[in-house]
Amino acid sequence: METPTQPDNRQVTIEVPSLGTAIRNRKLLPGSFGLVIVFFFFTFCNFKCGNQTVASVSGYELITGTKVGGSRPSDRESRKLDPNPWAIVALASAAVGLGIYLVKSKYEEYVGIGVGVLGAASLLVLRYMMLKDVRGAQGMVDVSFRFGYWAALFCLTAGAVLSFLRLRFRRADAKPVAEIPPPPAPRPDGWKEKLEEKQTGEQ
Repeated sequence: METPTQPDNRQVTIEVPSLGTAIRNRKLLPGSFGLVIVFFFFTFCNFKCGNQTVASVSGYELITGTKVGGSRPSDRESRKLDPNPWAIVALASAAVGLGIYLVKSKYEEYVGIGVGVLGAASLLVLRYMMLKDVRGAQGMVDVSFRFGYWAALFCLTAGAVLSFLRLRFRRADAKPVAEIPPPPAPRPDGWKEKLEEKQTGEQ
């Protein structure tokens, strides 16, 4: 006779870390700045003439300079892009943010906030200046920004925000906790009668 199988009533508990615990994790900060360097290998923008894409430019090509349009340097439609200083500042900011967390400096949160804001602002200025140049140039060339640009912008912003939040949590953890006085010791039975007798005797 087979023994009936007992149901398995064991429960699996999955602990989800809180927001404070996640922010206190230092690995998020160098990771966010390190991803910026990786995303510079991705396409930052496409140059189009009508519906045809004439060039795709990565973040590193914006730093080193490249040629847009035309298959030969003698083509009239080709245009040389000089190294973009705003792309250089953004990449340098990410490198500094990554380095300051790798060396575990006591000022890492302050530096992370500064370079994150500087790098994100540089990418925003880069986009504004490129759109302005394209609109002011003669021709039907248009520029659209792709995943690499937006991902790098997001990671720089995230690095600044996470550095700020981590600084706040570290300051909160450093504040001294007020000591709670111990409860008063219990008094023996009949202490009120003894106190009254003592006061009566003194009178």
